[in-house]
Amino acid sequence: QARASGNYQGAADLLQAAVAADPQHWTIRLELARDLRSLGRDDEADAAIDAVLARDPQHPWALVEKAHARRRDGDHAASVVLFRAAAASEPTHVGIKLELARALRLAGAPEDALSLLQEVADEKPADVGTGLALAATLVELRRFDEAQRRLQGLARQAPGNPAVLREMALLARRQGDRHASRTLLERAARADPRNLDLKLDLAAELREAGEIDGAHTFIDAVLRASPDHYSAWMQLGLLERARGGRDAAAKAFVRAGEIDPHSAMPLLELAHERWAAGDPAAATALLDQAIARDARALAPLVVRAEYALASEEAEIAAEYAARARALDPRNLAGYLLGARAMAALVDFKAALALLDEADAVAGEQPEIAATRIHLLRQTRDDDQRLRA
Repeated sequence: QARASGNYQGAADLLQAAVAADPQHWTIRLELARDLRSLGRDDEADAAIDAVLARDPQHPWALVEKAHARRRDGDHAASVVLFRAAAASEPTHVGIKLELARALRLAGAPEDALSLLQEVADEKPADVGTGLALAATLVELRRFDEAQRRLQGLARQAPGNPAVLREMALLARRQGDRHASRTLLERAARADPRNLDLKLDLAAELREAGEIDGAHTFIDAVLRASPDHYSAWMQLGLLERARGGRDAAAKAFVRAGEIDPHSAMPLLELAHERWAAGDPAAATALLDQAIARDARALAPLVVRAEYALASEEAEIAAEYAARARALDPRNLAGYLLGARAMAALVDFKAALALLDEADAVAGEQPEIAATRIHLLRQTRDDDQRLRA
């Protein structure tokens, strides 16, 4: 009851008393760890989990709790190791396998995640959660047609399922069909009116369509229901930016950073605010903080390279583009930015080689072709200048 009312301190106090009364009750210790983490007392939460693992190193739910903690810290490699161990302890538990697949995706191994999910789907063909995870992984691998077929099958299997509708909306958005995306999200929200994430998805659609008041209505509803909802504060910051209220946007991003001090994204958005205000030094400093906070976050590396290019710091841009490629070899941004940086350094051979790598990774994509054409024109112009 204490936890349900948001009183995590009261819940923790009660569970600590229960642990004192029954030190061998490992389930209570794990419940205590969850509440301690909600209170920001991560060291105590880890100690409670470690006490369970000291007694039983293969305790699946202690391993799962520790894996979630490492994921929140951004240590996705450690999260994979722990979820693997938990899956080995509970080999028939689908939920743990789905968490392992998610950990693999976050660790930059979507193909490994896909193989695992296909195995689970073969074992549990009627499991909607597995089908959704499989479709999301196919989207990440840019196998859109396969993802579409998988989602259509799930829609026939579970008509009106809001999770399926949401995933179909995300795919439609990824393919540029904003009308279909919005229609599917509206259907999902009607099917699950209490789902806060769906409200935020709709808010994002409305904001990007310029329907600012409608977007604010959804964000406000989420914050009334959950005042410390990290994603709602991030969305509010983006909304205030769209309105031109940069001070209000910055305050929202600061609040999001207070709610989740491990996330690099509030710092990234604050960097955008400083850059737009004409303060590139402050923007760069915030990006460096974001990278230091979460070395596994791709977006700050990409933006750091973009800002370096805009500041005519091509060597720095090349460095951060290379780090982005190393972190996520399947993301095109690192290749495109790296090619532009090498062109700025007048190394067109290296620039075009990076675009060839991008083709090998993602196939022929319009953005790769556009960058290649731009570089070839630049090479021609430079040759003409040299002859002149």
